[in-house]
Amino acid sequence: MTLIVMFTGIAFLQGQANTEMMKEQKAEAMNQLSFMEGTWEGTGYYQQGRSERSTFDIHESIQPKLGGLVYLVEGVGTSDGSTTHQALAMISWDIEKSEYVFESHTFDGRSARASGTLEDSTFVWGFDVPGGGKIQYTMIFNEDTWQETGTYSPDGEVWYPFMEMNLERVND
Repeated sequence: MTLIVMFTGIAFLQGQANTEMMKEQKAEAMNQLSFMEGTWEGTGYYQQGRSERSTFDIHESIQPKLGGLVYLVEGVGTSDGSTTHQALAMISWDIEKSEYVFESHTFDGRSARASGTLEDSTFVWGFDVPGGGKIQYTMIFNEDTWQETGTYSPDGEVWYPFMEMNLERVND
């Protein structure tokens, strides 16, 4: 009986050590995104196919949650007083895949789970489109500016822009 209790105690302590190590790895990866934190405002456009571009004003907030283990991204776009875009996303770190996970949800019911990469101050995330093609978003941060472009590719080789936002930090 003593042996069972001893092994159970060792397994419990090893589990706690692994949990702490995982938490530290996630925190380290997420800390690399700290330059994104804050409140941002600006303008942008969206275009579907060959239609005219629709312009909008945009307000974005990026905040660390759960002690910095997750980033919550919330964006609201308006045009002529009407909401044209509303999205909520979470960015987290997948230890097993060694990549960021960008999970987004929009007010019109769409959602996506995407892989993300970080190089310097550029965060890129994207996903496969049901029925074919790929969507990719590139977020470039410089000091107090954020430029984001959305592109679509039917084949993964040729990319077509369909969205751009240019924002400035208004609050840290």
